[in-house]
Amino acid sequence: MLTSVAMTMLRMIFVAAILSTLEFSGYAAIVSAGAFVSILLSFGVIEGTIKQFPRMGAIKQYDIILKESLSLVKVLSARSFYLLVVFIISIFVLFKVPGDYIAIILIGYIGAITSLFASLQRALFNPLHLAFSSFLRTLVMFVFVVISGLLYGYYGALIAEVVVGLMAMFIPWIIANYTIKNKARTEECLLVGNNYSSIISEHGIVLFFTYLILSIPIYLDRMYVNTFYDSDSSATYSVIAIFLSISIVLPNIISQKLGPVLIKMQTQLTSSEVITHKALRWSVLTISIWILIITTIGLGFQSGYLPASLEKYRISIDMLFAIGVLGCMNIAAFFEFIVISYNYEKQFLYIALGYILLIIFIASFAIILSMPIYTLIIMIAFVKFIYLSTLISVSYYPNVFKLN
Repeated sequence: MLTSVAMTMLRMIFVAAILSTLEFSGYAAIVSAGAFVSILLSFGVIEGTIKQFPRMGAIKQYDIILKESLSLVKVLSARSFYLLVVFIISIFVLFKVPGDYIAIILIGYIGAITSLFASLQRALFNPLHLAFSSFLRTLVMFVFVVISGLLYGYYGALIAEVVVGLMAMFIPWIIANYTIKNKARTEECLLVGNNYSSIISEHGIVLFFTYLILSIPIYLDRMYVNTFYDSDSSATYSVIAIFLSISIVLPNIISQKLGPVLIKMQTQLTSSEVITHKALRWSVLTISIWILIITTIGLGFQSGYLPASLEKYRISIDMLFAIGVLGCMNIAAFFEFIVISYNYEKQFLYIALGYILLIIFIASFAIILSMPIYTLIIMIAFVKFIYLSTLISVSYYPNVFKLN
């Protein structure tokens, strides 16, 4: 899985080196906006699987999980198609927005399907197959996007991001299907159970709005910087955001394995202290890996061994330090799983609302005071620390935060 993280980072770095600063800022903004659209397309569908699929997997309802995954693919595909039609009519015909923006919808669709299949694989409790499918998909994307960028520039990289992404997104499902067939031969699987459509209900919708709120600063940050900062600062942040995305992807990949285990522990009535301590141990490991990564990147910039094509982005050590601090806070992903396992979706939503209100407050003052990006990142890191501390408190003392 760490190899997948490295290849994702290298893919974006190679694209940044190939394209001009202006082209890469646009490319990164489209990819980020597409990731945000993937959450909009879900509207509770994927969020509902986060907790229910592992629970169904724990009682070996593998066949049901597989069939329901395909049903949800149809739902997501239909939503994407309708959104694409509306987007084409209202944007391209009425407002004459550049055609490359259509990639936002397609990248969103790819992200939604990929997230759904990741939830499917987590429910099978087979981390090796999960890691292999992630590696294979990332490798295919790396090779074709970089080569297309070298040969055809901006549009080559963007088209490859979409076309190859559409082809590679079914790799996890193929591997999951193989895993389930093996389990069917070796384990006594349940072929009957709840209809999944009756399970999503309220919890999936609440989680949808929660993750939508939490995704605003993650996926719309580049658009914010592109809008309110000069072109040089936007280009610098586009590269810095690559490294920041690694700090997000790293705990998310680890949580693919850890999250279902935490949910399963709670289902087995394990004490909150034991569950939280397990998440904290993994947090220490994750932060250590992240510090090693960002330190290595910093040494690379200081030593002058990086390609000359990256010097145009003017990356400073201070900026890398700020990203390093903010990246440590992304271990919050582990404790989000714990809060969800308690059926505390509403508490999770309230915490997210408080978090985003603070982010909006800081972002607004950054515009008014012409705040440097470095200062803005440090302040956001402080808000993320408050968010993380709240999640840990809820994880450790769930009864204190129980709603009537």
